[in-house]
Order: sequence, then structure tokens, then C-alpha cells
Amino acid sequence: MSAAASQFATRLFAPVSRDWERSSALVRVLAESLAFVGVILTLAHWLNPQDPFGTRAQFPWIWLGPTLLAVRYGTIDGVLATAMLLAAWLLPDPYGMTGRPDSPPFPQEYFLGGLVLVLMAGQFADVWNNRLARIRAANAYLDERLTSLTRAHYLLRLSHQRLEHELLVRPVTLSDMIVELRPLTAANPAGLERADDLLRLLAGSCELESAALHPLSGEVIGPEAVAEIGESEPLVANDPLVRMALDSGRLVHVNSGDATLYRSRYLVACPLIPSNGAPIGILLVRSIPFFALNDENLQFLAVLCGYYADGLTRAAAVHGISVLRPNAPPDFALELVRMKRLHDEAGVESTLLALGFERSAEGRQAFEHVRRIRRGTDTAWEIDTAQRHLLMLLMPMSGPADVEGLLMRLGDSLRQQFGKDVEEMKIMIKTTGIGSAEPEWILDDMLNRCGVDSDSPVPIVMGETRA
Repeated sequence: MSAAASQFATRLFAPVSRDWERSSALVRVLAESLAFVGVILTLAHWLNPQDPFGTRAQFPWIWLGPTLLAVRYGTIDGVLATAMLLAAWLLPDPYGMTGRPDSPPFPQEYFLGGLVLVLMAGQFADVWNNRLARIRAANAYLDERLTSLTRAHYLLRLSHQRLEHELLVRPVTLSDMIVELRPLTAANPAGLERADDLLRLLAGSCELESAALHPLSGEVIGPEAVAEIGESEPLVANDPLVRMALDSGRLVHVNSGDATLYRSRYLVACPLIPSNGAPIGILLVRSIPFFALNDENLQFLAVLCGYYADGLTRAAAVHGISVLRPNAPPDFALELVRMKRLHDEAGVESTLLALGFERSAEGRQAFEHVRRIRRGTDTAWEIDTAQRHLLMLLMPMSGPADVEGLLMRLGDSLRQQFGKDVEEMKIMIKTTGIGSAEPEWILDDMLNRCGVDSDSPVPIVMGETRA
């Protein structure tokens, strides 16, 4: 209320304040002019009492006073000083000349010439004062712009430093993190045994400063953290942010939805929920940098936690694929389920690519060559059928453009190695995107298109080989 009243008073009295400033400046100039002319007249009378105005001198020095005032303040002040000299002439002694026995007649040319000199000096001052005013206004605008640009440049430099820090602290991408997370669940760990490694990776990629990972059984949270970074603190199981995360089954942070209505000890709560199953743990973040608390980073955190949770419960995650295609390698099936979840939660597209090679010596050599130069992030499934050597590649986070680029690279490599491209070697190419359909139906449809039935021999899972 007081701020509004102050603002109203400022707007109300602003014109009055500006008028008062102008009036004060005018009074100051008039007083200065009157005092200056008075001092000049006093000095002239003291130097030559008989002719203080210098009418009989070779040069009327007294006119320097009005001329200097005209040069300093402009035409109006010069004319005012001239009027003061005229009034002083008409005054009686000791300053004036009227009433003296030897007073000369009124010197019209004397005052006319002085007035012309003052007007010329005043005109010169007015022109240059206007130019100086425009220059000052332009300089003030330029100073304001320079200040604004300096502030913007400073903020840009801070933002650039922040981006450099982000690149130094988190130089990894989602594909890099997926490669890092795969070994954590490769040996079917029980419970959350490798949670320390998970939390270390999350701290490096998502900038977590203080966090704890607790096991979860139903809706009961284990009081002891299986992994923790930062200062150790006791669990607050009834925290509203924790309850909201468990009730919604998704990541919740302090700025999301109804969470802003409550006071919470935690900044982020992310349950670890497999694709097919109940939550097995919950990640509670107590401290995170302000710039890291954004939707992109939090979505990145949720995707990584879900990827890890699927690995811990691979038997349940790949159950549908195991029923429909029992010969599918567990690692390949698990990665397919993970990519389907990545598409559903983050909208990231992945592709399933099948390459079929002829059952000949040249076809086998081409098959081995392609297997060696494939991307290290792809998961492969090698299948031998009666007609072809089939190489199934699961390409995470790859769309049609990535597949086209891979095929072009394979064609160039085959041309250099065998002198033939993909078409000349009669390599079968089948692709499908991992979208809204269930992973078991995606895989079954792709295998049917490639002529592989469910009775095919047990396939071989290829190792990770980076090109």
C-alpha cells in the first residue's frame, strides 16, 4: 500500500517538481546576471568615476559583461544585461549618468551597437547550446545503450561460462550413458547391489550434489540408503514430495504441479519403476544446482532410472518377447524393451534394422565385414537361416536419417573391400521404427518379414565392437 501511494505521489508531483526546477534555474540565472552587471558597473565607476560607461574611451569595455553573459547563457540573458546597463544609465549617481551637470546626451548609437554585439553573441550561444544539448542527449542515449550492451555481454559471458561448465561436467550424451549403464545390469544383479555405480553415473551426468537411493517394497521405503552421495541424512518417508512420486509413479520435483503447495526436504523424487512391474526403489535428491533443475535434465534423469530399473527386472521386462520369440537373446530383447520405453517417455525414436546376406563365400565375407564395422552403440542379433545370414541391429536413438547414413557408410565400405555396393551384393534390407506398438509385436513382425519363424535355431549375440 505504501509503495502504491509513493508511486502515485511521484506521478502527481512530477510536473510540479519539473516546473520548480525550471523556476529555480531561472532565478539563479537572473541573480547571477544582476550580480555580474553590478560588479562590472562598480568596477567601472571605481576606475573612471567621470565616465564609467566608457562613452569617451577608445573601446567600451563595460559591454564585455553583457557579451559574456550572452555567450554563457544565450540571447535572453544578454538582452537582460543590456537592459540593466540602460537602467543604470538612467539612474542618478553614483552609477548613472543622468542628472550630472556634464552629462552627455543619451548615446543611442552606443547602446544600439552594444545591443547588436550582444545579439550576435547570444545567437551564437543559442545555436551551439542547442547543438550541445543534442550531443548530450545522443551521448546519454549511447551511454545507456553501452550500459545495456555491457550488462548483456556480461550475462552472455556468464551463460557461456555456464555452457562450458556443462560441457566439462557432463560431456556425455544419452547414448553414452546407455552404454555406461548396460554393464550394471548385465549379470542379473539381485536388488540394488550396484546402486553405487548408478548414483555415481547420475551424479556426473545430471549434476546431483546430494542424493540417496532407497529400496522400495510395495509402498514401504527402506530406511537405509543402498547408495548415497553428499552428506548422509535420515530418510523422511512421509515427505509430501516422496508420497506424490509414489502415488503418481513418475518423477516429481519441487516446481511441478501441486508440489509447490508443500514444503519438502527434497528437491527431486524419482521412483525406479520397470516397464512391467512394481517400483523397486526411489531416488531422492536433496541438493542440485539451480541451472540443473530444468525439464531436460530431469527427463534425462528419469530415462536413466527407468533404463536401470528395466535391467534389474529383465525377466519380467522381456516376458512378452520370450513368449512370442523364445529364441531372442535376453540382452537384445531387454534393449528392445528399453528403447520402447525411451520412445514412450521421452519421444526418442529408435530403429530396428535387418541385413540379409546370401549364403555364399562372398556373402559370408560381407557379413563378417559388416559385423566388424557396425556402430558400438547398436545391439546385434546374428541369425542363420536356410536362405541367408541375417544380422539384426537395434539402433538406439536413430531415425530414418541415421539409418540412411549407416547404409551409405556400409555401401562405401563394401565398395572399397569387395568392389561392389549393397545392391550388387544383393543384401536384403528391412527397417522398422520402434513406436507405439509393443516390442514383442515389433520384433515378431520384423522376423516374419525376414522369413524367420519361431522355430529357428538359437541365435548368437554378438559382442560390442565399436567402428
